[in-house]
Amino acid sequence: MIKAKCIKETYTWESDNEQHQFSKVIKGHVYAFNKIGNTYWLITEASSTNDFADNNGFIDCLGRGLEQKYFNEMFEIS
Repeated sequence: MIKAKCIKETYTWESDNEQHQFSKVIKGHVYAFNKIGNTYWLITEASSTNDFADNNGFIDCLGRGLEQKYFNEMFEIS
């Protein structure tokens, strides 16, 4: 498991050079990831799950992965 601090809430998608959001991460918060190949997979159970909950308390970002180049733009490993 890798812990990483969010340093930016969006990443620059190379296809359109626009900013895109990855889940509901908040700058300054620390999140947990597993790295499989070239992708970092969010572990909501080991992160601040309140960041991912909707108004009813449901967590809707399970199975979210981020390629390493985008991860490096948004997160800093602790």
